Amino acid sequence: MYVTAETAIVIESTPEAVSEYASDPVNWTASNPEEYFGLAYESRDNRSATGVLFYQQELVAGIQER
Repeated sequence: MYVTAETAIVIESTPEAVSEYASDPVNWTASNPEEYFGLAYESRDNRSATGVLFYQQELVAGIQER
């Protein structure tokens, strides 16, 4: 059996505010802090950017990955 669904959301905010929220690493792991931890960027402001390395630790099926 195949199920097809469509959905849409309306974000009542500016593109700049959405971009700021989406690019903040604190928000990336907020949905499941028990499995995602240790996210860090090698940058002065701890933010993503072109050419910036990052490290993230997480649990996958109970196994810690880095």
